[in-house]
This record gives sequence, structure tokens and C-alpha cells, in this order.
Amino acid sequence: MNKKIKKENNNKKANIQRVTAFLLLMIFIIGLSACGNKDGTTKNDNPLAGDEQKSSGWYAYEDQSTGLYGYKNKAGEVVIAPTYLGAEDFYGGRAIVKMKGAADAPTYGVLADGVYGMIDPDGNFVIEPKGLLTRVDTWHYLYAEPSEFFGGYGPDLNSVMKRTLIDGEGNPHGTTAFYYVMPISEHVLLANDGNKSLFIDDAGVKLENFPDFYFPVTASMKDGSIIVRPLDDSQDRIHWILSPEGEIKDEIKLNEGIGDDISFTTNILSPYIGTSVFYPEVKLKNLEAQSKINQTILELAKVHENFGAEEGTIVDLNQVTQINYNLEVNFNIGLTGNVLTYDVLGYWYGFGAAHPNSFQNSYYFDSETGDQLIISDLFNSDSEWMDALITSIDDAFMSNDEMYLFIDHDTPKEQRLKTFKEGHFEVSLTNEGLKVYYPEYEIAPYAAGYPTFDIPYESLESFFNVKGRFYQLLFNQ
Repeated sequence: MNKKIKKENNNKKANIQRVTAFLLLMIFIIGLSACGNKDGTTKNDNPLAGDEQKSSGWYAYEDQSTGLYGYKNKAGEVVIAPTYLGAEDFYGGRAIVKMKGAADAPTYGVLADGVYGMIDPDGNFVIEPKGLLTRVDTWHYLYAEPSEFFGGYGPDLNSVMKRTLIDGEGNPHGTTAFYYVMPISEHVLLANDGNKSLFIDDAGVKLENFPDFYFPVTASMKDGSIIVRPLDDSQDRIHWILSPEGEIKDEIKLNEGIGDDISFTTNILSPYIGTSVFYPEVKLKNLEAQSKINQTILELAKVHENFGAEEGTIVDLNQVTQINYNLEVNFNIGLTGNVLTYDVLGYWYGFGAAHPNSFQNSYYFDSETGDQLIISDLFNSDSEWMDALITSIDDAFMSNDEMYLFIDHDTPKEQRLKTFKEGHFEVSLTNEGLKVYYPEYEIAPYAAGYPTFDIPYESLESFFNVKGRFYQLLFNQ
């Protein structure tokens, strides 16, 4: 009897032990799940877990009487007195605050109204307020010493100078400085060092299994894959699909048709961050003509990528730590008759300038042979077609009372014609006629944009070289 009771008691004890072990395992698993953060890391990854728990829910508030910022907890109680010019909410046990810079260390541009530092939940500075500090994710930040620079580019608008990747204790991660860093997935970040975009781990070490992109890109997770896109491409013409391990699963280029058996995809050229030149790669039935056109377009793209750079200077891009302008070049391509028209549209902005500058250029190709055409080929060489074109421009100006230029409608005709002829202009083709446009500042103030004049083909008909290749292509003869 006693033996039987003892056995039953032993069974009960074993069952209790198994249930206890199971419950402990479940508590452990649930605990791990509860530790997850929105960037995919866990609290076990965070050496500041204690500070994070202490400051959970703390938010920045403005003292209406002083205009300074401090912090309150979830209950609305002041936990850090308002002493800062600006402040971000606590996150990951740390907060970024803005303070007035030292009197003997004048700052400019982005830092003109204050410098940034990092505090812990006790209000102590982990990073003294001296330069620029921006958050990457829960545990990572980008820091730069004070410098004269103006923002306006990149994912955080401050991607104009290289910054050091640091953690919440102020320790640098890796030895490479970056213009920007973006969290992608657990322990995977996207960074740009100026020459290329690359993937790094959360210690700042390059992930060798991932591809490099030699232009600025962004990336995000979607349906278990990493989607990579050029930073400056707002039209979603190119993107790449990567596996979570970095393998390129697909490259997708939008193929756009512009006529029978003629289409194009988009490529990008970027010598350094801040410059993105998008240009078409044409596809024709005639492969020889296709090759000639694409080679010429590539050569033009290489010319356009240097717009805004100082002439005659040779720059070692590996030594560059700051950019001072942003250049983005796009295009329109189409068919007018059988002439392939290629219009380049450039946007250039010097950081800190009052407004951007832009430029446009027009080019023409024989869609059958691939030869480049020039506008003078459309006219008889011995005709006075230029004077006729300038006269047509003047007529269009005089018929538009709302157009304003450096000259006005009361200016003597001789002076008006001289202004239109001496100013540089470009000509694009439409189905109805020539579209003549002048660059900014050429004959009008910036606010006037591109003075543009539509000149019907009929007004120049007597000057056309009707036996010439350009004319026959344009009018399908």
C-alpha cells in the first residue's frame, strides 16, 4: 500500500516538473517576442535595455513660458527639466537634444540655430552638443563634427557630408564614414559612402554577400524581399529585388514603347553621391543604328554629369567628405515623324542658394540609321532661315502681352531681333512645328522660367531643304 502511494506521488511530482518546465519555456518564448522592436532587433541586442525600460514612453514637451524643451513620462510628469532648444522623444534609452553652440565655435547652415547632443534618462550627455546628430534606428546614430554646410539632399536631407555611425554609448561602428544609413531588416542596414551604396551589418561591417550599387539608392522590405531603387528616381523606372541574404533575384527595368518596333529602358550614371544622370537605352530592329544612338546618348550623359563642377579641376573622390550641390538629369524621348527626339532636362541646386538652376538640351537622331542630326540640316544652307526663325520668334513675343523678358514690347524691333539672335536657344520638335526655348537668365529673369516660342512649320516652309534627310524623316517622305 505504501509502495503504491509512493509511486503515485512520484508520478505527480514528475508531472508537476514537466508542467513547470513547459510553462518556463513558454514564458521565455513570450518574453523574446515581447522584446521585439520595430527595426527587427530584440532587447537582447541592446546594451541599453535598462535605460530603454526606464525611459519608455518619455516624450519631449515645450515649456510655453520659456520656449525650451524638456521631457515628461507617460503620466505627464516632468522627468527632465526644460533646458533644451529642441528635443526628440526618447527611444532606445536615448534622446537627441539641441543646444546653443559655444560662442567661440560659430556654426553655419544646418547648425546655425543650435548643435546636437545625446542624453540618457538621467539627463547626462552621452554625446556633448557640438555637431550634427541624427537617428538611424533604435541603437544607431550618425554623427558629424561641426562644419559649415547646408542641408537639402538625401533620405534625411542632411546627406551632404560624411558622418560616423555610432551607437547609444557614443562608440563608433566600423571605420567608414557615410553620407546616410538606413535600417532595412534585422542586423542589415543600407549605407552610402559617396562612391557607392552598400549593405552593412549593425557593427558597421560590409556584408560581402550583398551587391554594391554605384549610385545613391534606397531599400525596403516587401513580402520577404529587399527592394532597391535609385534614390533620385521618382518615376520607379528601375528596381532590383534581393533575397534577405543579398542575392539578386531580379532586375526590373520599365520598357516603354515610343513607336513601331522602338522602345527604351532607363539607365543611371552617377560619379558620386548627389549626382544622378538618367538616360535612355534605345531598342531598335536595326541593331547597328541602335548601337550608334545609344553610344551617342551615353557620351552626352557623361558630359551632363559634370554640369556644375568646376572646370579643369581633378578631384580624388575618395578624399571628398562633403558635397555642395545636387544634380539630377532626366529626359524625354519620342518620335516626330521618323526623327527620334531626345530632350535632356537638368536640375542643379547649390546647397544654401536662393533657388535651383536648370537646363534643357535637345538632340535628334535618324531612327533608321542612328546618325545624329542637327537643326540646320532641316534648312537650305544658302537660305536666310535663321533670320526667318528669329523674326518668327519676335512675332510670337509681340503677340503675347503677358510675356516679360529683359526687353519689353516697346523695345525697338532691331534691338529685339538682336537679343533673340545673340541669345543661346534650343529647338525641340513637335508635330505642329518647332518649339524654341531659351535657358534661364538668357533673355529673361529667373522668375520667367524658360521663354518658349512655338513656331509653326508653315511659317518656315520656304526655307526647308525638301530633298534633305532631316526633312524627309520629319515629314515621312
